[in-house]
Amino acid sequence: MAARRAGVPRIIHTFHGFPFHEFQSRPLHRAYVAIERRLGHLTSTALCVGTAVAAEAVRRELISPDRVRTIGVSVDGPDRLRASRAAGSPAAAQQARHRARAALGLPAAAPVVGAVGRLTYQKAPGDFVAALARLGRPDVIGAWVGGGELAARVTRQAQVLPAGQFRLAGERSDILDILPAFDVFALPSRYEGLPTAIVEAMICGVPVVATAVNAVPDLVVPGETGLLVPPRRPALMAAAIGELLDSPARAAQMAAAARARISGQYGEESLRRALLEAYEPAAA
Repeated sequence: MAARRAGVPRIIHTFHGFPFHEFQSRPLHRAYVAIERRLGHLTSTALCVGTAVAAEAVRRELISPDRVRTIGVSVDGPDRLRASRAAGSPAAAQQARHRARAALGLPAAAPVVGAVGRLTYQKAPGDFVAALARLGRPDVIGAWVGGGELAARVTRQAQVLPAGQFRLAGERSDILDILPAFDVFALPSRYEGLPTAIVEAMICGVPVVATAVNAVPDLVVPGETGLLVPPRRPALMAAAIGELLDSPARAAQMAAAARARISGQYGEESLRRALLEAYEPAAA
């Protein structure tokens, strides 16, 4: 609205996700959709992170379909290459695993299920803890990397687990370096856009279990590049995690398929081109 009043010639909005979702009250949900539609009339181009996000913007008539563009996410180039090499070589992968576990203070041999994200309502960390409890395997350690306003609540919820089974690792800037510590990556979010953390897990060769929300299925093809479960169903997430832990050969096969699927995508250059086309179409 400020850009429109200031006479800015092009107004670009990026949808990483939506403020409305299925877990809201109906009046609040309708209000958010109505606001987005009003703002859509002021927007030159909407950049939607992921195919499903773009499709939802069109379906909800948030903006004219001809002004919708689909973009991806970008994972830092040098770190991406280093992580990819580590995942590709068995010896290097084992070394990366040991380094990552040492950095997180995790035992070398225990099965570890990890998550990366803010400790917020959207990311549903409580469902991650509940899935660990439903898993019923005290030998499995759950680790959550990230901080947020729900840290104290999640710590209390984790008291139902055996001592030492859940670790809050806090915020870190070395995600690609510590992801190899995980045997399974879990994303329990209620809603999402296209999560960078899943791309990073796939680059590092970590098999993925995620909730089937928004653009997550762009990356996680059920039974091929990972496993999907409905949001707010920790029992089903626990079952999917258990399946990957109990079937390491199948988990490795999915992880390899995921790395192959995203190879050459989600780099800086492709995102740069998409942004230039949106912001400076004549120059592009």
